[in-house]
Amino acid sequence: MQASASHQENVLQSTTNSGSGNLFAANSFNTGGGSITFVTGHERKELEDRCLRGLFQTNPLDDLRSIQKAKSKLEGTCEWLLLREEYKNWVSGDGPWLLQLEGAPGIGKTVLATFLVNELTRRAETTPDMTFAYFFCDNKHEARKTATSILRGLIWQLLRRHEDLFEHILLDFKSQKDRLFENFEALWRILSNMLRDPKSGHVFLLIDALDECEEKSREGLIDSLELLANEASDDCKVLIISRPGHDKRNKLDEISTCIRVDTGKINQDLSNFISSRVEDISRRKNWLPTLKEDVQMVLNEKAQGTFLWVSLVVKDLERTKKHEVRQKLEALPTGLNEMYDRILSGIGSKQAQDALFVLQCIIAARRPLTTSELATAFILGARESKANELPSEDKVDEFREIHTICGDIVYLDVDNKTVNLIHQSAKDYLLTDKSKPRETQRQYAVVHDSANCLLFRVCWAYLSMKEFDHGNEIIGRDSDNELYPQFFAKDMKKKYSFLQYASEEWTEHAVAAYPAIVENLVGFDWSVLDDTPNLRDAWLIEASEMGQIEVVEQLLNKGADLESKDVSGCTPLSLAADQGNQVVVQLLLEKSADLEVKEHSRNQTPLALAVENGHQAVVQLLLEKGAELEAKDNMGRTALWLAVQKGHQKETGLYGVIVGRTEWTYGGSKATPRERCWARD
Repeated sequence: MQASASHQENVLQSTTNSGSGNLFAANSFNTGGGSITFVTGHERKELEDRCLRGLFQTNPLDDLRSIQKAKSKLEGTCEWLLLREEYKNWVSGDGPWLLQLEGAPGIGKTVLATFLVNELTRRAETTPDMTFAYFFCDNKHEARKTATSILRGLIWQLLRRHEDLFEHILLDFKSQKDRLFENFEALWRILSNMLRDPKSGHVFLLIDALDECEEKSREGLIDSLELLANEASDDCKVLIISRPGHDKRNKLDEISTCIRVDTGKINQDLSNFISSRVEDISRRKNWLPTLKEDVQMVLNEKAQGTFLWVSLVVKDLERTKKHEVRQKLEALPTGLNEMYDRILSGIGSKQAQDALFVLQCIIAARRPLTTSELATAFILGARESKANELPSEDKVDEFREIHTICGDIVYLDVDNKTVNLIHQSAKDYLLTDKSKPRETQRQYAVVHDSANCLLFRVCWAYLSMKEFDHGNEIIGRDSDNELYPQFFAKDMKKKYSFLQYASEEWTEHAVAAYPAIVENLVGFDWSVLDDTPNLRDAWLIEASEMGQIEVVEQLLNKGADLESKDVSGCTPLSLAADQGNQVVVQLLLEKSADLEVKEHSRNQTPLALAVENGHQAVVQLLLEKGAELEAKDNMGRTALWLAVQKGHQKETGLYGVIVGRTEWTYGGSKATPRERCWARD
C-alpha cells in the first residue's frame, strides 16, 4: 500500500549544499543541487521503490523475448556485424562514441538488434565495470514510442543495476513527483548526470527503431544527443538502429559512424533463412527435391534483401496446393508494397468494409488490442448493436477471429492474444493518402484522425452503456465538483473485456480525433452527450487543456459544466490558462468562468498559472476581466510576484503588462515590485 501524502513528505528533508536544515543524523547523500536526508534506511528504500514504479512503463527484457518469439534468428546469422571494423572500434572504445545501424524496411534490423542486445548483455556479464541498457521503440505501443519513454526505460535499467545512482533522481522525484516522468528536459539531465558518474562504469546504450519514435520527441532526443557529443568519452557508447532518412539524420551523421545494412551484407544470412524455411515446408508438404530447389532459387532471386518479403511469400506457399506452387512463383509480387497490394486484393468485396474497419482500429489503437477487445469494437462500430446494451460474451466470441479477414497483413500474437500489423512498413502503406495511384492502397487507405474518431465513438458508446450507469461508474464526481477515474476490480475487468481499454484511452482518442470532428461538426452525433454528464465534462476539461476550441464550444452548448475540475482541482479555465490557449480562455471568460478558482498542487489561480508560464495574451485577458492580483499560492506568492521573478530574470512582455504599471510602497518611498525584489536581494 502506498504511504499517505503526509508520511511521504516526512520521508525526506531537503537541504542546501551547506547542509543547513539537516534535521536527522541518518543516511544522506548530495544530489548536486541539494542534499536529501532520510529518517531510516527503510524509508529511503521505500522512496526508491516508488521512483522505480513511477519510471516503469515496459520491461525491455519482456520486449526482447516477445520480439525473439515473433522473429526467430537462425543459428550463425548476424555474425558478420561483429567483424565490421566500425563495430569493433565502437565496442572497444577506439571509434566514435555513437554508432548508427541503418537499413531499409524488412531487411532484418530488429533481428540484428536482438542479436546485439544478447551479445552486449553477455559482454557486460563478463566485463568488470561495464553497464548495458537498451530500448526497443515501437509506435504500435504507447509506452514505446516517445523520447520520454526511451529515457525512462534507460534510467530504470541503470537504477536497477546501480542503486548509488538514485542520488541523481530522488530530489527531482521529491519535488515533481510523477510529473517528473513526463519532463523530457529533467529526464535527460538525470540520464546525462548518471552517464558522467564514475559509479556507472563504462555505459553502453542501444536504441532500436528510433524512426518509430514520435517525430517531435525524436527531434528533441537527437538534439540532446548532439549536445552529449561535446561531453562524450570512452565511458559512454550509444548504438542507434533505424531506417535511413529520418528527420535530422545529418545531425547524427556528423557525430557518428554509420553501418548501412544492405543486400550485400546480409545475402548469406538471407540465403540461410530461405533455405531453412523452404526446407521446413518441403518436409511437411512432401515436396519433390526439384520443386524445393526451384522455390529456393526463385526466392533468392527476388527477395531483394528483404526478410519480411520472404516470410510473407513462405506463409502464402504454406497454404498453396503442391500443383499450384510453380504458378504462384511465376506471379510473385515485387517488393513489400506490391505484396501488400496482393494480400488486400484477396479480400472479398463483401468483406472490404469490415476489413477497413479492423485496419483502422489496429492503426489507431494506443496499444495492441486483444481479440476480445477488437471483436467488441467491431460489434459496436461496424455492426448494428442494440442501443445501451453491451454485446454478450457469445457475440464477442463469434467475432473473435474477425482480424483474419485482413489476411497476412495482420498477425496474432498467440501468447497474449493481441492483434497487430505485420510490420511498420504495412502501417506506412495503409497511411498513404488516398491520392496515390495504387488502387488497393486507395481502397484501404487509413486517415489517422478519422481512425481515432472511430475508436473514440466506440469507446464512448461502450462506456455510456447502462451497465456503467451511463459513464458515472467510469468517472465519478465528488462534492467539490471534481471528476475522478473509478477503479475496477479484476473480476469486473474480466467480465467486461473492453472496459479497461475504453476507460483508459477514450480521452486520448478524443484528442487525436479533433481534426476529423472539426471537419464533420454538423454530422457528428452530439446527442450522445445528453445522458453522460461526467464523461462530457471530462472531455471538456481535456479539450480546454489541448486548445480544441470548436469542441469546447460544442460541449458548452450541450450543457457541459465549465466549473468541473480534474483530480488536481483544475477547471477548464485553469488548464487553458496554464497552456496559453487564448481563444479557449476568451470563450470560457465570456461564459463567466470562475477567475479565482485554485488548483491543488500550488494553490494557484488561472492568472498565476498563465503568468508563471509566460502567456502574456492570456494574462491580459484575465486582467481585463478583473482577475485578482493579490491572490496568493501556497508559498505566499501572488501572480504579481511571479511576474516580478520572471522579469528579474529577463525582460518580458509580462513585465510591461503587470509589473511596469504597478507601484508599491517600500522603505517609505514608492517602488516597483522589481525594485523591491532588488532591494531584498
